[in-house]
Amino acid sequence: MKRLEVAIGGRVFPLKVDEDEVAVILEMVDEINEKLRKLQATYSNKDMQDCLSMLILTYAVEHKKNQIQQDTSEIESRLNQVEYMLDNLIS
Repeated sequence: MKRLEVAIGGRVFPLKVDEDEVAVILEMVDEINEKLRKLQATYSNKDMQDCLSMLILTYAVEHKKNQIQQDTSEIESRLNQVEYMLDNLIS
């Protein structure tokens, strides 16, 4: 485990992460901070907590969409398998 300190929205958070996760975490922190800057520029009347809440909601929606898309792909794959087996039974 590696100790890592990351800053999100001006606050520092200490983390313990696997060595192979460091690059991904640092990339995500950069992405989060960039999106926060954009939200703050767009909604200058909102405080950091509001912007963080909007960002979390954005990530949650993206995650849900990806999950639905993955579930749909799995269902489609299984239906194709069933269709293939039915075609072989009919032939």
